Amino acid sequence: MDGDEVRSRQQHPQHRHSVHAMAQTPEQAASRGPFQRNPGPGMAQTPECPQHRHSVHAMAQTPEQAASRGPFPRNPGPGMAQTPERPQHRHSVHAMAQTPEQTASRGPFPRSPGPGMAKTPEQPSRSPFQRSKGPGLPRSKSLVLDEAQIEMPDVHSCISSMQMGMTMLKVKGPGHAITRMFYLDQDKCSIRWKPSRKADAKIAIDSIREIREGACTDTFHKCFEGQYDSGCCFSIIHGNQCEVLDLVARQREDVTEWIAGLKFLLAGVTDEDSHTRQQRLRDQWLKSTFKSADKSGDGLLSISEVITLLRRLNVNLSKRKVKQMFKEADTNTGDQNEGLLDFDEFVNFYKRISTRKELYMLLLRYGNGKEYMTASELAHFLEVEQNMFNVGLRHCLDIIKNFEPVPENVQNGWIGIDGFSRFLLSREGDIFNPKHSKVHQDMTRPLSQYYIATSHNTYLLGDQLLSKSSMDVYAFVLQSGCRCVEVDCWDGPDGEPVVYHGYTLTSKILFKNVIQTINKYAFVSSPYPVIISLENHCCLQQQIKMASYMIEVFGDKLDLEPLDHRAKYLPSPEHLKYKILIKAKKLPPDLDEGVDSGEVSDEDSADEMDRSEERRVG
Repeated sequence: MDGDEVRSRQQHPQHRHSVHAMAQTPEQAASRGPFQRNPGPGMAQTPECPQHRHSVHAMAQTPEQAASRGPFPRNPGPGMAQTPERPQHRHSVHAMAQTPEQTASRGPFPRSPGPGMAKTPEQPSRSPFQRSKGPGLPRSKSLVLDEAQIEMPDVHSCISSMQMGMTMLKVKGPGHAITRMFYLDQDKCSIRWKPSRKADAKIAIDSIREIREGACTDTFHKCFEGQYDSGCCFSIIHGNQCEVLDLVARQREDVTEWIAGLKFLLAGVTDEDSHTRQQRLRDQWLKSTFKSADKSGDGLLSISEVITLLRRLNVNLSKRKVKQMFKEADTNTGDQNEGLLDFDEFVNFYKRISTRKELYMLLLRYGNGKEYMTASELAHFLEVEQNMFNVGLRHCLDIIKNFEPVPENVQNGWIGIDGFSRFLLSREGDIFNPKHSKVHQDMTRPLSQYYIATSHNTYLLGDQLLSKSSMDVYAFVLQSGCRCVEVDCWDGPDGEPVVYHGYTLTSKILFKNVIQTINKYAFVSSPYPVIISLENHCCLQQQIKMASYMIEVFGDKLDLEPLDHRAKYLPSPEHLKYKILIKAKKLPPDLDEGVDSGEVSDEDSADEMDRSEERRVG
């Protein structure tokens, strides 16, 4: 193990793609920006983020299940009309008329048109939600819709089709793909699939980070070339660890349909304000909690089911107290459902047990003993407790209108315990300064005067010895705000440089694919420069190829302007906006053109230098 690795292990327990950032709220992270000013000596190094894994859990089905379902069943069900055909979009395939026998002979994923048949040319690559943007301007998750530039598919038809379900291949690796039925649930909150060993296999819509069209992930790149039609492939990147679900549809129109529907749903999630999002997540959680507790499946909860649920949620209340609150929430007095809670009654019960005592006492104090506050009493609370100045009644009435759930209270200008709790737990009740939600520091100082969010061994999904290398991690860390990524380059087969952790069993990925990923995601989350730290172990010929790839892929983003040696300071982040910087040791200008490689860089491993020394001595 080389000296740098030993030091790195001592400083950073996890040597994957850690992003060094101080513990902070999302708003604080956004406000600090990727280049944090150095506060001076004595600051401790910040901890690393948890490791990221891209695991996709998929289970195989029995041959009987596969035979019964057919290769691509899409039954709309009785009384439901088939989705009407739409004009061709982006990946349109003009299929020739054929007999059922011909269709069956081609299989669900045709690759070759067969001898004597002309291959249909592909339409120009274009997303159904393409948006024009100026050079270098970042976009967030590609969720902005621009109807002026494209012909929009019928979104409601797409959603209906997604809810009916579609059979697709779930690709897990070369030669490893399973057939599953994917569908959108009735609440339009999750993508689900069956069969699955998981009782509740799903991907929440608001957990989706990106929808990637085409065969553009590590898994697809590892498959044989031409194994799947790229126009029939798409990937869903989701979760905090950026897990990847790679899917292959039977035809390109199906891909367009799903991508259009998913982006429509994601656009709605993105446009929500914090209060609406909080309310939606709360309602979703309550519905799933109620459903999991309802063992009988009759839509009603008994007292024993409620007690079991509270134990599972670690709610420490005595049985006597639970029974008392259960009885208060039960409005079915005298009918057959007495002693049982339906969903609305369960929500009322939940509110009773989840009310925070300290908030209730504040409400009583500033409401002069009442269980609500008037607009003037709310203004008094904001001035005394929240240290706000010149709070007007109009502002307080707006708070009541936005957060009070009871219509009668809103009409009277009152705020009760539910509205009061919502307000204090919302962004408006946050102690964080809203002016700091954007970068507000001086970004015109020299680059060396900032802390920079940096990733070490960016390409690794796990440990430094046996784990997989993935280009998808570069997309994840760059979207998370990282501004400096590491690329360890080694000689690869067929003259193609590869990226992996040298002298280990970690897997290898192509340098060109890494560069393309960095170029795509460099400025999604921040306009400030991206630094690529090249640990270069390649021969001179492959170094030349690396340089040509970077010039070709990065184009004008690549900063090739030499520094003025008379300058006392480095350029500022503001000056270097939308630029990509290469950090590596340059070859000497007087290098003999006949040599295979240049000098050993400062970051080369100790064992490599020892081997070079042995060869020279021998």
